[in-house]
Amino acid sequence: VGAQDVADAEFDGHISLSIAGKAYSFTGLPRFSDYPPAKASSQKAADIDWSSHKLAKTYKTRLREGLGEGADFNGHYKIVSHGCGSQCQGNWVIDVVTGRVLEQFYTSHGVMYRKDSSLLIADPLDEGEINHVDDAADFYDRKVTFYTVKKGRLVEVTVFKPQQAILDEMAKQ
Repeated sequence: VGAQDVADAEFDGHISLSIAGKAYSFTGLPRFSDYPPAKASSQKAADIDWSSHKLAKTYKTRLREGLGEGADFNGHYKIVSHGCGSQCQGNWVIDVVTGRVLEQFYTSHGVMYRKDSSLLIADPLDEGEINHVDDAADFYDRKVTFYTVKKGRLVEVTVFKPQQAILDEMAKQ
């Protein structure tokens, strides 16, 4: 489970980074408040719909436990995370009402989400990364991906690549 697995997380669509004493500010990123949730429901599936995802049976115990905990994302969905090695988290999205497994995806830095929003942030930057960076190269190959749920699938909204954003800002100066 990632260090940034946060239900009811806060994110205002703004990232500030300080690189070697120079501040960079990036705005206009998706905010939880911009993505309303699906309608919540008090109904709950008795079990996982094992036919909804080909790998679901591999994680029977963890997925059943997650379903039993109830919704924590987008009104009636549950995010279930598990470790899959160093710097690796496997993440599942379950519809708590139907038991259907919508998605499985992997992250290296966890996820942020809220029950009252359909926005999910994969691999968010944490405070340590934001405040203790000496060089844009520290963000090499790093990306923060923003998703929403549409028609029962996770859909990419946008990707923020810190290194590229910083380099673009440096080029403007």
